Amino acid sequence: MYDKKKFIMIYINVKEGLWGEMVELSVPSCLTVHDLSLMGRCALSVAIPVLAALGVQAVPLPTAIYSNHLGFAHHYMLPLDEEIPKFVKAWEVNGVHFDAFYSGFLANPEQIRLVHNLIQRYTHPGDLIMIDPAMADRGKMYSAFDHTMVEAMRNLLRDATITTPNYTESCFLCDVPYHAGQVSNEEARRLAIEIAALGPETVVITSLPVGKGHLANYLYDQSTHTEAWFTFAEIPLPAVGTGDLFASALVGLRLKGVPWAEAVQIAGQFVTNGIKRLQEAGTKIESGVPFELELPHLWQEGEKYAK
Repeated sequence: MYDKKKFIMIYINVKEGLWGEMVELSVPSCLTVHDLSLMGRCALSVAIPVLAALGVQAVPLPTAIYSNHLGFAHHYMLPLDEEIPKFVKAWEVNGVHFDAFYSGFLANPEQIRLVHNLIQRYTHPGDLIMIDPAMADRGKMYSAFDHTMVEAMRNLLRDATITTPNYTESCFLCDVPYHAGQVSNEEARRLAIEIAALGPETVVITSLPVGKGHLANYLYDQSTHTEAWFTFAEIPLPAVGTGDLFASALVGLRLKGVPWAEAVQIAGQFVTNGIKRLQEAGTKIESGVPFELELPHLWQEGEKYAK
């Protein structure tokens, strides 16, 4: 799946002046394109530690720096559109490369074009390319976006090998009406097949309402025409950054060699456990999910499949 970077750890017995055992380790790198919110757990502030817990070096490329995520009453944003090409130019001079690619929230269609160029420059056949089309939730587009963002995201999905739209984003991508009622198996399948036709081999639709206080994540793989449902109890808490947590965990688990179905199950449980922690703590929702408390368990689950 990726070209392993090899590191040699050499243990030196200083007292006796002897060379000890040499152990070879491999750490995949993932170019991770998100915004950076300084307060509130989302985007790069969750992607970096989650990937690190699963043995992946997240190489962050911030699209913008926010004082905090948009769930707070006020925010300040520093755009980095003009700076990103300078970062990339330095990488080209230094001859860097990456083993996987992962993008999340993108502020405008121009950043989508930038991500397309990055994928063309830094990925190779067989690489994992995750596009999380973060642009809508709970039946509505984010306030800063309009239909031009949807069309640009459809074009970007041609580059993806995996995408993780929530139910709302799936409806926008497929240009079908959103409804708050129960989503049938057939409806979810039609959405996933249509999204897969845009480019990605694997589609995971998240947060599908399936009735009786439950949600589901739906996995569809077009190469094998296999599907799987993962149902969980809905926690009535509008937590921030859960999609970022799920996508980050899924990327890390896949790079660790965890099969698709197991990876979706583990990532979903990781997010659910984090939301429960938030609910039990009674802290402000704006602070985000205290996922840090669940990282040891996520690491343990990933290690079961370590190569």
